[in-house]
Formats: sequence, structure tokens, C-alpha cells
Amino acid sequence: MSIYSNVSDSLIEGASLLFDKKLRIAITGLSRGGKTALITSLVNHILSFGDSSLADSLPRFKAALNNTLLSGEILAPNDLEIPQFPYHAAIDALSANPPKWPEPTDGISKITLKIKYKSKSLLLGNNIKTLYLDIWDYPGEWLMDLMLLDLEYEDFSRFYSKRLELIGKVIDPGPWLNEGRKLDFLSNTIDDHTLKATVALFKEWLKKVKEYGFAMTLPGRFILPGALEGTPILEFLPYVWGDIGNITSKNSLLLKVLKLRYDGYREKIVKRFYKDCFSKIDRQIVLVDCLKALKGGKESFFDINECFDVLMKHFNYGQNNLVTRLFAPRIEKAIFVASKADFVTNDEHGNLLSLLNSMIKQSAIRIRAQGSIHESMVLSAVKATKCVDYHKENELYEVLITPYEDDAPFYPGSVPPTWSKESMDFFKEHFKSIELRPPRLEFGNNIAQMNLDLLLNFLLGDKL
Repeated sequence: MSIYSNVSDSLIEGASLLFDKKLRIAITGLSRGGKTALITSLVNHILSFGDSSLADSLPRFKAALNNTLLSGEILAPNDLEIPQFPYHAAIDALSANPPKWPEPTDGISKITLKIKYKSKSLLLGNNIKTLYLDIWDYPGEWLMDLMLLDLEYEDFSRFYSKRLELIGKVIDPGPWLNEGRKLDFLSNTIDDHTLKATVALFKEWLKKVKEYGFAMTLPGRFILPGALEGTPILEFLPYVWGDIGNITSKNSLLLKVLKLRYDGYREKIVKRFYKDCFSKIDRQIVLVDCLKALKGGKESFFDINECFDVLMKHFNYGQNNLVTRLFAPRIEKAIFVASKADFVTNDEHGNLLSLLNSMIKQSAIRIRAQGSIHESMVLSAVKATKCVDYHKENELYEVLITPYEDDAPFYPGSVPPTWSKESMDFFKEHFKSIELRPPRLEFGNNIAQMNLDLLLNFLLGDKL
């Protein structure tokens, strides 16, 4: 019975793809970039499709403006191996008193939506159609592992030797390097106790690297292991105590074990992750926290830039035809989003967008060259501030206010339109960054947002 069900499901999905009834969207971004908030806000507004007041909150979403949307609903999961995105838990958090930010997800998840809409036809008039929407979510920590697909263990070790020259100046790697020097790579036996201790210290160092703001924290499961916590497949590390070529030539038993575990991690974890999440994507949202990149300093800023350049190489861009849509789908549309735009005043949004475009310049060129449509924008998926005018000494300024009376109006500061050492130093010294509390979501209301209508129009406008 299950075999026939799987075949039936595949045929239904294939037919939906063939007749353009289904879209698969991946939310791509680094850790704490706002993916959970964005998915929650997207689903919240899609569930309001058909509401007569939708055009008031999404005025630049043409389908809402043209009143062609009939309904939106969440469907039961059709893939029993992929957890459903915890939308209701996220809404409960935002609706609590006091409200809380939704918990970031710690594994792969997906949510499927069904959208009914009116399609005008010369022959049939107003024809009711259905669009199915899959939205994929995954931890940003795991995203970085895609880079490992290009690296053999020897390359991985040399990569980290170079990384230590950069990161080692900021986050001290001494504890794990010193412990690792106790390992005898020429012995016929393996000191498992010292190996475990070295790997544990390496993982602790990686977590500090991530907390500082660096993006290339590999392997990603070392930081967020999920169900793999404590398994041998996560007990390896790069060889950085000299030239790995010298050790390889001496037939090291320990090196063989490390390489075996590394290869297993790539084959069983990373490749499956890539196959499950990214091999069948039609459209892509790339979230970039530009403010966080600036606050991390020069090393962190350029580290994040390099990350996106490397990662974009692993996605298949271009326009689809009937064959590629079924068997080798390409990402037809990609949009780069500067998240958390409510952290700055409206007059700084132009600079924020300019900074984003400077960060993703090479990635955008690559996507255009492959034939995909791409855009960039600023966005706040859950808007926690309001920008208002403030008069002081006959001068007019923009400041931010929150819904909370104990929060005074504040001016966070300016954002540089491009990176320079002077502008970064000025930003780090003068920009006022506060921990914003989420606005409480009242029953029956949609989540407050900024520019979500432009995002929906880009993603869905040609299908509705």
C-alpha cells in the first residue's frame, strides 16, 4: 500500500509541477538572520488571502490589489520524514503576554500551503485555480556545510590552516591546538581519550567563532548537532599541526580514521541535506543581516561576503522548461533581502540597500549570468519599531519608537552605503543597537511588517 501511495504522491506532485501548480521556496541565510520570523510572517499573511482588507496591509502585492485571492491554508505534511515548520508555536510566542520572539528552528522543516485564486481566462472567464507552496527552513549553521562538498579531507585541513591565520588573531585557538599536539599521528594505536578531548575543545572554539560573528563555522553540525549529538561521525577535526602531505605519506592510522569520519559526514549528512533541501527549489530568498556583519568588524564582514560567494555556487540557477522543471529544476528567481530593516530609520534604508548590493555583487552577477531573475530589497518580517519625526531646536529628525512605554524614542545611527575601514569604525562606535522586543500580536490581526508586499509580489506575482 505504501509503495502505491508513494507512486501516487509522486505522480500528483509531477503533474502539479508540470502544469505550474506548485512552487518550492527555500529561505537561505546565515544563523540568526531572521529566517524563522520571515516564514512565520509569510504564512500569517497567506492565511489571510481572501480577506477584503488585505490590500490595505499589502498595497504593492498586485494579487491582493486586484482582489483575485480567495483563500490560503496550511496543509497536513505530505513527507512524514520532514518535520513541519512550527508555525502555531511561533504565533503563540508572538501572542503571549508579554510576547516572545519565536524560537529558532534546530533542524530541517517544511510547511505546505494551498492558495486558491481567480484566474481570468478569455474562454472561461473567472476560473478558480490552486497553487501549492512549499516553504523550506533549516538552520543557518548547516548551510555552511555545502562548502565541504568541494573539499577533500586534505583540502579541509589546509582550509583551516589558512583560517587560523585570520580567525586565530580574534578568537584564541590555543586550547584545542595544544591538546591536539598530544595526539601521536605516527602511532599504530589511537588515543581515543585525547582525540575526544581535542574535538570537544575544537567545537567550543567554533561556537565562540560563531558568536563573534564569523560565518564560515565548519562543520555546521559541530555547533548544532541535532540528533547526531555524541555520534562518532562528529568526532573528527582538521589536521593543522604541520603539512598534512607529510603525515599522509607516512600512512597514519589516526589520519585514516579522521578522513573516514570526514568522508562519512560529507556523504551521509551534507549530501543528504543538499538533496532534501536544495535540489528541487524553484525560488530562493537569501537573507543577509548587514548590520550584524558590520558590527563584527573587518574580518567578520569579509568572511560573510566570502560565504555568500562560495555558497551561491552550489545552487542551480536558470529558467525552467517542462523537462528541467520535472527532473532537474532550477532556481528561476532569487531575491537578496537585508533583514531587520526596522533597526534603522526610514532615511537609512537606501544606504542599507546599497550596502547589501555591495556585499552580494559577485553572487548577483553569477545568478544573472545563469539566466535567473534576481532582485534585492530591505525588509522587516516582524516590525518591532515605528519611524516618526522628531523636532529638536527647529530641526526635524527621524527616530524610532516601540510599542512599549518604558522604551524612549531613539536614533540608532547611520548606515554606510559601502564598506570602508573608516565607515565601519564609525558605525561600531556610534551605532546604537538595542535588543528589540516583539510587538504583541492581537487576535485576528496580521503580523506588523515592512515591505512584505514587495516580497510576495516578487515570489508569487507571476503565478497568481
